[in-house]
Amino acid sequence: MPSSPARSDSRLVILLGPGRSGTSSMAGTLAHLGLLVPKPEVAPNKSNPRGFFEPQWVVDFHKEVLDEAGVRTLDLAPDAPARVDELIREGDYADRLRTWLSDALGQSPQIIVKDPRTVLLSRLWVDTARELGVEPGFVTMMRHPAEVSASRQMHYTKSADEDRKRALAVRQIGGWINIALESERVTRGSRRVVVRYPDLLADWRAQAARVRDGLDLAYDPDLSVDPHPVDDFLDVGLRRNVVDWSAMELPESLVALGEGVWQAYAELAEMSGDAAADADLEATFDRLTETYAAQHEEAVAFAADYYRRDRDAALARVRARMPRPGALRSVARRIRPQRSS
Repeated sequence: MPSSPARSDSRLVILLGPGRSGTSSMAGTLAHLGLLVPKPEVAPNKSNPRGFFEPQWVVDFHKEVLDEAGVRTLDLAPDAPARVDELIREGDYADRLRTWLSDALGQSPQIIVKDPRTVLLSRLWVDTARELGVEPGFVTMMRHPAEVSASRQMHYTKSADEDRKRALAVRQIGGWINIALESERVTRGSRRVVVRYPDLLADWRAQAARVRDGLDLAYDPDLSVDPHPVDDFLDVGLRRNVVDWSAMELPESLVALGEGVWQAYAELAEMSGDAAADADLEATFDRLTETYAAQHEEAVAFAADYYRRDRDAALARVRARMPRPGALRSVARRIRPQRSS
């Protein structure tokens, strides 16, 4: 394959972060600072009336890949990214993304790609961007997992059953941990900036400056403009769910792990760009990843045993209602068609 012309002046900003973590707020902020969200965009809805700032093609592409791989957006399985990578190697996904990304980079020197599923295809994005001569930069939005779970339940959960809501919260926190750990892993070695959602709402200019400096961006209009279009876009009222672990009934081990990941990200948020690398902090993330993998394996073992027992009981009930084989043969003889003479 011939090499693509270098685009050393182009900037691809990939936004990561579990859903309801403020990714739309950051994408909208960057869009109001002159970066392009390739069109057409996903339309706003009741859960996000100010807009998602997501390219529709990217969302459809990601959904197709994840559906084919049997992976969910907030997947709990540590091997979910590996399953996606295996599928991508077998299909034409790289060619399709290369075509779309080349066209998008031709529309603007600075573009935004944002979709909560992106982290699960991040290797494909990085490899494709580099083939096109662009080194991607990452912005990871972080919001406390208890707040993320509360926000997701408010917008997406219809069931009023408390047991089901508790089970859903466990899955949401587990998924948050898995995706947050994967987001840190896949951005190592790249320009990256971590922004905490409350920090963005409290002082968007300071956080936008960190992103600009860390990813070498140019803004238009400049941050010095006052009043600024971002002032009308962002609203501190966007953070409607301010909760902590005390508001949730969760296993202590899961709470401890979730808090550990959150605190590790708090340290990472103090770094930017090429400086966002620290051997001790990376070792902390590695230990958290190992702990999560062990907890997930244990949970799967317990669940498998429970559902095996449930399955066996169901099969026993079915067998108890079925006629004995001898009775079935008798019935078969009675209903067998008579031979014509």
